[in-house]
Amino acid sequence: MKNGLDANQLVIDRISNGIVVDHMPAGMALAVLKILGAEKQEFLNKGNIIAVAINVRTLKRPEQRKDVLKIQNFKMQKIDEVRLGLLVPGSTVNIIQDYSILEKKQITLPRYIEGLNCPSSSCITNERENTKKTFDIVYLENQKGYLRCRYCEEAFILESVTTSMRNTNFQT
Repeated sequence: MKNGLDANQLVIDRISNGIVVDHMPAGMALAVLKILGAEKQEFLNKGNIIAVAINVRTLKRPEQRKDVLKIQNFKMQKIDEVRLGLLVPGSTVNIIQDYSILEKKQITLPRYIEGLNCPSSSCITNERENTKKTFDIVYLENQKGYLRCRYCEEAFILESVTTSMRNTNFQT
């Protein structure tokens, strides 16, 4: 043990300002990075630091694994909270200011969303541009998240529509 750290521990520098997304399911950090748009070159060209830890042990339960994402100088918007709620509900976002946690936000799954296109080719909302596209969020026994279209009533696994979430300004 050196400096109070176990030889198997890795230290990642603290960030001065930005966000830390913690307690994500293992393997989700890169999808979160992409959905937030922080991997774009114009963000990186400003010298912002991004630290990604994938499949790391938790301190409280070493047998469990999680992902952690630190993004310097990232300002989270309400739409980002909704996107995270669809992708990694149950995660925590720490808002960092002057190296301290200013605020902790528990990410929750919204009850419904509007603005995504229905993946069903037969849904009438896809033919009518001005139709309000609304999906209810449903959880089934296996704890998989589903979106159910209010018009055609077809259900889709949340992961199947997350690729279109980045460029969508949907609402809850």
